[in-house]
Amino acid sequence: MLNMDCFLMRALHKGNSVLAGLATAFDDAERELLMHHQRVVAKPEWFAPEGGTTALVAVLHHNHLYLANVGDCRAILGRRMPGGEMEAVAVTQDHKPNLEQQRGAARLAQEQLYWEEGVAYLSTHPHDGPEVQRLALSRSLGDFDLTGLKSTREVSTGQYISGGPLISAPQLHQYPLQSGDELLILASDGLWDKVDSKAAVREARRHLALEGTTAASCAQVLVQLVVAASSTDNITVIVAQLRDVSKAHVSEEARPQRLQFYNSKSQGARH
Repeated sequence: MLNMDCFLMRALHKGNSVLAGLATAFDDAERELLMHHQRVVAKPEWFAPEGGTTALVAVLHHNHLYLANVGDCRAILGRRMPGGEMEAVAVTQDHKPNLEQQRGAARLAQEQLYWEEGVAYLSTHPHDGPEVQRLALSRSLGDFDLTGLKSTREVSTGQYISGGPLISAPQLHQYPLQSGDELLILASDGLWDKVDSKAAVREARRHLALEGTTAASCAQVLVQLVVAASSTDNITVIVAQLRDVSKAHVSEEARPQRLQFYNSKSQGARH
């Protein structure tokens, strides 16, 4: 199991900025996965589970929010506007092949995209060949078995030695927090495929405003919305409460000394 927080702390202790530390942590995670993959390949008798993972990390530092992500996990800020209404602010971008291509990613050629039932996949060519490889993501950690898609690296240096369209480099973001920013939702596509961002923020804010509720119970409520819809996808939700919204007298600038985090998981299949 990857220990991303250890990778990040090690990078920060070396004097990196937060964004540089996040990039280094993702790089170290990918390198560790690659070393494990190569050890398994060298021993055919070992069971080698195929696949990879998405990743999303958020750091709150000096009233700035720093994020790094690969894949289709998403971070959404819940921001209370001057009129009192809640706004869902997307602070990451999903790494779907068609969306990254639209944003100008030069590595994604049109012939590498394959559409099926409205979903865009990275795909080897020809798309209907017997050895075709497909993935509905344009960035991930791992997935070294997808040799026709994955950009491969030299373990010792970390340098890319072949240029497939599937990369592990995270997208980095930095946002100054505003006075109305009350909560942050980090979640896998298991949530966002069933619940839109505005609905998630609205439900989270409604729940956190109730007396005695916490970020922990809020995450559970969001997971239950998806479970009630009979989803079979995996669901991971983390809620960070940036301000106490249960007390009307708390000022706009008031922020708790400690953030409340909760991670709630429901098992399922990765797509």
